[in-house]
Amino acid sequence: MKPTVIADTYLVYSQEIAKNKTTYTNVDEIENYLIQQINNHSIASYIATFDHYVHTKNIGGVVQENIKAAKNVMCCFGMGIPSPAFVAVKPMSIAVVETVDSFVLSFIQAPAPSAQEAMKTWVEAIENVG
Repeated sequence: MKPTVIADTYLVYSQEIAKNKTTYTNVDEIENYLIQQINNHSIASYIATFDHYVHTKNIGGVVQENIKAAKNVMCCFGMGIPSPAFVAVKPMSIAVVETVDSFVLSFIQAPAPSAQEAMKTWVEAIENVG
Protein backbone atom coordinates (compact mmCIF):
# COMPACT_ATOMS: atom_id res chain seq x y z
CA MET A 1 0.00 0.00 0.00
CA LYS A 2 1.17 3.48 -0.81
CA PRO A 3 0.96 6.18 1.90
CA THR A 4 0.16 9.69 0.68
CA VAL A 5 -0.49 12.93 2.54
CA ILE A 6 -3.64 14.63 1.25
CA ALA A 7 -4.42 18.33 1.84
CA ASP A 8 -1.18 18.65 3.83
CA THR A 9 -2.86 16.85 6.74
CA TYR A 10 -4.31 13.39 6.18
CA LEU A 11 -2.18 10.28 5.81
CA VAL A 12 -4.06 8.04 3.40
CA TYR A 13 -3.05 4.53 2.40
CA SER A 14 -4.02 3.53 -1.14
CA GLN A 15 -3.66 0.56 -3.41
CA GLU A 16 -4.52 0.54 -7.09
CA ILE A 17 -5.38 -2.91 -8.40
CA ALA A 18 -5.61 -3.54 -12.13
CA LYS A 19 -8.83 -5.33 -13.05
CA ASN A 20 -6.82 -8.16 -14.60
CA LYS A 21 -5.08 -8.74 -11.22
CA THR A 22 -8.22 -9.60 -9.25
CA THR A 23 -11.16 -11.95 -9.50
CA TYR A 24 -13.51 -9.17 -8.35
CA THR A 25 -15.39 -7.56 -11.22
CA ASN A 26 -17.11 -4.57 -9.60
CA VAL A 27 -17.35 -2.37 -6.51
CA ASP A 28 -20.31 -4.30 -5.11
CA GLU A 29 -18.32 -7.55 -5.01
CA ILE A 30 -15.45 -5.82 -3.21
CA GLU A 31 -17.91 -4.17 -0.82
CA ASN A 32 -19.40 -7.59 0.03
CA TYR A 33 -15.91 -9.04 0.57
CA LEU A 34 -14.98 -6.19 2.94
CA ILE A 35 -18.23 -6.55 4.89
CA GLN A 36 -17.50 -10.27 5.29
CA GLN A 37 -13.98 -9.50 6.57
CA ILE A 38 -15.34 -6.93 9.02
CA ASN A 39 -18.02 -9.31 10.29
CA ASN A 40 -15.44 -12.09 10.72
CA HIS A 41 -13.08 -9.85 12.70
CA SER A 42 -13.04 -10.32 16.48
CA ILE A 43 -13.42 -6.62 17.26
CA ALA A 44 -14.59 -4.74 14.15
CA SER A 45 -18.23 -3.86 13.58
CA TYR A 46 -19.77 -3.09 10.18
CA ILE A 47 -21.71 0.17 10.25
CA ALA A 48 -22.90 1.00 6.74
CA THR A 49 -21.95 1.57 3.14
CA PHE A 50 -22.21 5.03 1.64
CA ASP A 51 -22.54 5.26 -2.15
CA HIS A 52 -20.40 8.32 -2.69
CA TYR A 53 -20.74 8.18 -6.49
CA VAL A 54 -24.56 8.20 -6.48
CA HIS A 55 -24.65 10.94 -3.84
CA THR A 56 -22.26 13.15 -5.79
CA LYS A 57 -24.13 12.64 -9.07
CA ASN A 58 -27.51 13.33 -7.39
CA ILE A 59 -26.39 16.71 -6.06
CA GLY A 60 -24.82 17.71 -9.38
CA GLY A 61 -21.30 17.35 -8.05
CA VAL A 62 -18.20 16.75 -10.12
CA VAL A 63 -16.88 13.22 -10.62
CA GLN A 64 -13.59 12.59 -12.40
CA GLU A 65 -14.40 11.22 -15.87
CA ASN A 66 -12.66 7.86 -15.42
CA ILE A 67 -14.48 7.03 -12.14
CA LYS A 68 -17.30 4.55 -12.68
CA ALA A 69 -18.32 3.81 -9.05
CA ALA A 70 -17.28 4.89 -5.54
CA LYS A 71 -18.39 3.58 -2.17
CA ASN A 72 -17.23 3.94 1.43
CA VAL A 73 -17.48 0.81 3.59
CA MET A 74 -17.62 2.03 7.19
CA CYS A 75 -16.63 0.09 10.28
CA CYS A 76 -15.37 0.59 13.81
CA PHE A 77 -12.55 -1.14 15.67
CA GLY A 78 -13.11 0.85 18.88
CA MET A 79 -12.11 -0.92 22.08
CA GLY A 80 -12.19 2.18 24.22
CA ILE A 81 -12.76 5.89 24.43
CA PRO A 82 -9.69 7.33 26.15
CA SER A 83 -10.96 10.91 25.69
CA PRO A 84 -13.90 12.73 24.10
CA ALA A 85 -11.71 13.92 21.21
CA PHE A 86 -10.73 10.34 20.35
CA VAL A 87 -14.29 9.66 19.15
CA ALA A 88 -13.70 12.11 16.28
CA VAL A 89 -11.27 9.74 14.58
CA LYS A 90 -13.77 6.90 14.52
CA PRO A 91 -15.34 5.15 12.65
CA MET A 92 -13.04 4.06 9.84
CA SER A 93 -13.94 4.01 6.16
CA ILE A 94 -12.45 2.00 3.34
CA ALA A 95 -13.01 3.74 0.02
CA VAL A 96 -13.60 1.48 -2.97
CA VAL A 97 -13.39 3.26 -6.32
CA GLU A 98 -13.77 1.69 -9.74
CA THR A 99 -12.04 3.37 -12.65
CA VAL A 100 -12.02 2.31 -16.27
CA ASP A 101 -9.23 -0.24 -15.79
CA SER A 102 -8.64 -0.61 -12.05
CA PHE A 103 -9.97 -0.53 -8.51
CA VAL A 104 -8.48 1.96 -6.08
CA LEU A 105 -8.90 1.21 -2.39
CA SER A 106 -7.87 3.65 0.31
CA PHE A 107 -8.31 4.53 3.94
CA ILE A 108 -7.02 7.16 6.34
CA GLN A 109 -4.40 6.10 8.88
CA ALA A 110 -6.11 4.30 11.75
CA PRO A 111 -5.48 5.37 15.35
CA ALA A 112 -4.90 1.72 16.37
CA PRO A 113 -2.08 -0.29 14.75
CA SER A 114 -4.20 -3.48 14.84
CA ALA A 115 -6.99 -1.76 12.87
CA GLN A 116 -4.45 -0.40 10.39
CA GLU A 117 -2.99 -3.88 9.86
CA ALA A 118 -6.40 -5.53 9.44
CA MET A 119 -7.53 -3.04 6.78
CA LYS A 120 -4.18 -3.31 4.98
CA THR A 121 -4.45 -7.11 4.92
CA TRP A 122 -8.02 -7.01 3.60
CA VAL A 123 -7.17 -4.53 0.83
CA GLU A 124 -4.01 -6.32 -0.26
CA ALA A 125 -5.89 -9.65 -0.54
CA ILE A 126 -8.10 -8.17 -3.27
CA GLU A 127 -5.17 -8.34 -5.67
CA ASN A 128 -5.39 -12.12 -6.01
CA VAL A 129 -4.31 -12.95 -9.55
CA GLY A 130 -0.77 -13.18 -10.91
